[in-house]
Amino acid sequence: RRQAEVRLQGNSASLENLKALPPEEAQRLLHELRIHQIDLETQNEELRRVQVELEASRLRDFEFYDLAPVGS
Repeated sequence: RRQAEVRLQGNSASLENLKALPPEEAQRLLHELRIHQIDLETQNEELRRVQVELEASRLRDFEFYDLAPVGS
């Protein structure tokens, strides 16, 4: 988040341009930003789900291979 805020500060001229947008264009832009936010949230949920599955798989493999009795 900190990096994004630094990048945003570097684009202060473009922030001034937002104020000059017609209301219809501002609404369109806001709609696109909301869609992008939902897309990112969906991707994050999927990444978290896959991360949980990966951790469960690692645990199964550890228990199967590292804790298995060794034959002599």
